[in-house]
Formats: sequence, C-alpha cells, structure tokens
Amino acid sequence: MVEPLPPGALRSKAAASTDFDIPTEECCFTGCCDRGKAFLLEQLDKHSEKDESHEHDSPHS
Repeated sequence: MVEPLPPGALRSKAAASTDFDIPTEECCFTGCCDRGKAFLLEQLDKHSEKDESHEHDSPHS
C-alpha cells in the first residue's frame, strides 16, 4: 500500500530541484533519500520561521 505524500511535498523546492538522483515521482518525501531529507529540512525551516515570528508578537515577553 502506498502512503499519501506529506502536505506540500509536490509544491516544495525539494520536489522542483534537479539536484537529486531519485526522481520526484518516485520519492515518498519521508526522509529515506536525499530529496526526502531536503523536503523535511525545508519543512523544519518553515516551521522555525513561523515560530520565530510568534516570539516577536507574544505579549508574554
């Protein structure tokens, strides 16, 4: 059974990149290959940026 791709996987920079050996259509984006690892790092960066923006808006400073 094939699992669904993570949200945003096919719209990611990792999916669009031509720098990886595994073609986008063969990648599961879970981190088991370089393209999948790049996608996960991209998601972590987005999450980190989102968290940083909340720190500046927090009334608990």
